[in-house]
Amino acid sequence: MENKISLNSLQLDVIKEIGNIGAGNAATALSEMLGCKVEMAIPGLKFLSFEEIYDLLGGKDMTMTSVVFELKGDIRGAILQVVQLPFAQKIVNSFLNKSLTDFNSMDDMDRSALAEVANIMTGHYVKAMATFENMVIQISVPKERIGLPDKILKEPVAHLVEDGNIMFVEEHFIISGNQYTCHMIMVPDIPSLNKLLHVMKDYES
Repeated sequence: MENKISLNSLQLDVIKEIGNIGAGNAATALSEMLGCKVEMAIPGLKFLSFEEIYDLLGGKDMTMTSVVFELKGDIRGAILQVVQLPFAQKIVNSFLNKSLTDFNSMDDMDRSALAEVANIMTGHYVKAMATFENMVIQISVPKERIGLPDKILKEPVAHLVEDGNIMFVEEHFIISGNQYTCHMIMVPDIPSLNKLLHVMKDYES
C-alpha cells in the first residue's frame, strides 16, 4: 500500500523520545521483578504494512505470541506486544525457574508471566505518551495469543486502520548482559490516528 504516514525526522525523534521515557521506567520495574539489571531502549519506529511487519519478524510461518491491549480514552485502538521465543524463554526462566522449549508447551503460569511483563512494558509506554501529549489513555486487561502472524497480529486489529499505517516499534532489552529484541505494534483507530497526527504537527520542521 502506498498511502502511508510519513513523519519528518523531528517528529520521529519526538516519538522515539516518548518511547525511551516509557522504556526507562519499564526497565526499572522489570529490574525489581526479575531481581537483575535490565536496560531497555526503543531505537526504531516505522509505519508499515502487515506484510512488511511479517518479513521483519521472520515470515508468515513463524510461530510467536502476542499480548493484546485495547486502548480507551483519548486514544482508542490497540497495542500488541510481540514476543518471540528467546525473550519468552528468558522471562519464564527468570520468573518461574524453568525451561521453556517452545510456545506450544506453555502452561497458564508461563502465559501469566509473559502477560505481566507485557503489561509493564505497555503501561509505561502509554503513560509516557499520555503525559507528553496531555491525554487520558487507559489500557485493558491483556489477552495473550499464540500462533502465526496473520492470526495473532492482523486478526485482532485489521478493522481499526488502513494497512500501511501500523506503528511498528523495536524494543531492545539487555538482561544480565544479554540482548533481546521484542516489538510493539500500536494501531489507533482512524479518529485517534488523526488526533495523534494533529498533535505531531506541532513538531513539523
